[in-house]
Amino acid sequence: MEPVEPRVPYPPNAAIEAIDAQLAELAAKRLQMVGNSVIMPSTAAIDQWAAQFGVPSAALRRIFWSLRLASLVPEALFARRTDDPLGVLPIMRRVTWATFHFTVTHAVQYPDSSVVNTVLIDHAAGEAADGDSPLDVQIALAIESSDQVFAVHQEEQQGRAPVVQQAWRVEPRLPDTVEAVTFMLVPGEPRWPQWRPKVVTVPQPLTVE
Repeated sequence: MEPVEPRVPYPPNAAIEAIDAQLAELAAKRLQMVGNSVIMPSTAAIDQWAAQFGVPSAALRRIFWSLRLASLVPEALFARRTDDPLGVLPIMRRVTWATFHFTVTHAVQYPDSSVVNTVLIDHAAGEAADGDSPLDVQIALAIESSDQVFAVHQEEQQGRAPVVQQAWRVEPRLPDTVEAVTFMLVPGEPRWPQWRPKVVTVPQPLTVE
């Protein structure tokens, strides 16, 4: 097991501290405005800002995903549904990269939201020494259409290498047909800060087709 590197404050730097203070103020204002809602900028907006300010799109996505997680209280992250589902929406979108195969299988439709189910398979796990071990799945699911950006957060994860199943709560509810809906994988946050199993991430946003 690799030792966890301690996090130490940066050396005194008035310019950086001033910028960090501005970031903290803006983050506080945003959290106060959105409350317990999950509001994410569209992929096109993030890409536009990345080009405008000369930074990688993935870096901006990590920042916004961190704000997204900060806006959710633990009860909102793991609350169980009590209302009856309306039905099941088949999706079956897939994407493959490196040794990984990711499938969006279906969504359970509720009156005000959807629970999207996905399966991640690591084809190398059966051949490697770390098979049947936890995977640090550092990917997130982003969903949007031409007229709607959906709020998505992970509700559940089960399984170990080579197969991990995930459930994502989506608000508002997905339309009855997903032909005009785009599913993307984007870099996510580490789930195992104290221990580092095999990390699963994406080098760049990937469209699930």
